[in-house]
Amino acid sequence: MLAIGMVVNMAQAQEYVRLMEEQNANFYDIQKSFYEHWEGKTYEKGKGWKQFKRWEYFMEPRVYPTGRLINPAIAYEEHVKFENTYGAPKGLANDKAANWTPIGPDSWNSIGWNPGIGRINAVTVDPSNSNIIYVGSPAGGCWKTINNGSSWTPLSDNLSSLGVSGIAIDPTNSNTVYIATGDGDGNDTYSIGVMKSLDGGSTWNSTGLNWSTTQTRVMRKILSHPTNGNILWVATSNGIWKTVDAGVNWTNVLSGSFRDIELNPANPNTIFACTNTILYKSTNGG
Repeated sequence: MLAIGMVVNMAQAQEYVRLMEEQNANFYDIQKSFYEHWEGKTYEKGKGWKQFKRWEYFMEPRVYPTGRLINPAIAYEEHVKFENTYGAPKGLANDKAANWTPIGPDSWNSIGWNPGIGRINAVTVDPSNSNIIYVGSPAGGCWKTINNGSSWTPLSDNLSSLGVSGIAIDPTNSNTVYIATGDGDGNDTYSIGVMKSLDGGSTWNSTGLNWSTTQTRVMRKILSHPTNGNILWVATSNGIWKTVDAGVNWTNVLSGSFRDIELNPANPNTIFACTNTILYKSTNGG
């Protein structure tokens, strides 16, 4: 099990962060808590201000007049209903051909830093072929390139609206890929658990760690053991989870809302994980 290593010298965990992860929270209560926390303070990079402002910008025009948040499960539930009624999609091989031309935006005005035109949560390179790269986006799913980024293919369109914050590739078989779902940065989408592909991302199936979006949880990172593809860890808003049988079963080895997890590259039994305020260390593989 992971054990406490040290308390990081950071500000006390903000109430608005906790509220953002609660399904029944009120938008205006969260907003009030945020501005009370920042009142009289100078903006500091990396303290959560920018992430909240993104969330506020996205959510404010979508909440009910009372401040009640939208149901994050609606899109996924309707997708499941559609599949149950009309059957699951037959795959990309049966998609109709179409000619599409990108219309932008493909440029922007620099304001002293590069804002980009979207967010990417995770980037993972195939360990056996550096031309193959996977990326995970906050609400646009998982994408793949096989030509070092010259062109990209979406891999999760059949999974409805889906955020991906972590990607892991089996070190012994690059066709086996795992994604940790949910937007762990801005909470724009919620997790349906860890998904697994045995064909390089062409099709996906749930693992033993599967959630409903109504639980309003997110995942933030997934790691594979460097030599044993059956062992993985995932950092989530609902604790650190571990599997030793390639995702069939998962054990919650530590409770809490975790932001990151890393292995010691020289000794994967040494693991570090952190919340917003505490750093944990395990010397026995978690």
